[in-house]
Amino acid sequence: MSDKWSFAGKLDAAVGGDSDSAWYVQAVLLRHFGSNKHLDLGLRYYDVDYESGSGVTRFKWDVTHTGPVVGFSWEFGG
Repeated sequence: MSDKWSFAGKLDAAVGGDSDSAWYVQAVLLRHFGSNKHLDLGLRYYDVDYESGSGVTRFKWDVTHTGPVVGFSWEFGG
């Protein structure tokens, strides 16, 4: 976008048999400070739907998480 601002995005998807699936989506705006530091501000969405077994051995994991992402990166080295 410019020498001080950029955008990063990530999408991961895993789909298995039946209704098993996992989704991860993240969009981040980065504010650069020099060539090796940046502040990250964005949003994240994470969803997992997994089920196995039946009866007493049935396991079900159905979770959704959304929210803000804030981070600071400082890159160093060669």
